[in-house]
Amino acid sequence: MLNLISHIRNEELLLPHWIAHHRPMFDSVTIIDYASTDSSLDIIRTLAPEWRILRSQNVNFDANNADFEVMQIEYYLSGWKIALNTTEYVVCSNLCQLIINAENAGFHGIIGEASFILHDKLRLGFSKIKNEPPILEQLNYGWQEDPSKSYRRRLLHRWPTGSYSVGRHSWMRGPTANSSDLLYASLAYAPWDEAMINRKIAIGSQVSEHDRKIGLGHHHHLSAKELEDSFQKALEQTVDLRENKYWQQIVLAK
Repeated sequence: MLNLISHIRNEELLLPHWIAHHRPMFDSVTIIDYASTDSSLDIIRTLAPEWRILRSQNVNFDANNADFEVMQIEYYLSGWKIALNTTEYVVCSNLCQLIINAENAGFHGIIGEASFILHDKLRLGFSKIKNEPPILEQLNYGWQEDPSKSYRRRLLHRWPTGSYSVGRHSWMRGPTANSSDLLYASLAYAPWDEAMINRKIAIGSQVSEHDRKIGLGHHHHLSAKELEDSFQKALEQTVDLRENKYWQQIVLAK
């Protein structure tokens, strides 16, 4: 059994692409909804009617509480599981075979070897992103993270829970298999337009007072100008991913 977990609030722009990518990969998907007021839930019920939607027990986005809720759900899921945000994509040429190999080797966790930050260098925005080809084949620019400093990795595992640290980018589990056949892509700067900027600002307004006080989720509190400045700064390290070996072998070869 392959399980996917995500939490959302008002993700109607990202969900159609995220569902199209992940639905064929997973047997079971649980969506934790933070009281969405847009068409997010209707999109899920239309495009993935078998997915389970749960109302979050949390009122605001609090990093510790959100991670704890994910682990509560993980505990009752059998098989392999991974938790992703709707800006995050996991890509694998053959996920089932990857898991079989890991199980045969006695591993309970798998980590992808490469992670990427996507950048909408061409300023496509949501209006120019089509249903086909897949969104990751339309967003061809960004950069590969330094593997020793990767903050975008996610754990695919079969433990009762991931035993995550805050943010779920690290965990107190191991040993894990490190696979060159699994990669992650984050839509941190893509698609980029006013709608994406407004989405980021809206997330910031939902961050709990506790997290604000201790400095968690500071990237959610940037203004529209600061977000645009960050986008422009990121151009300095943006390259054509079609020239990257991992992107060629896993994303473009699918």
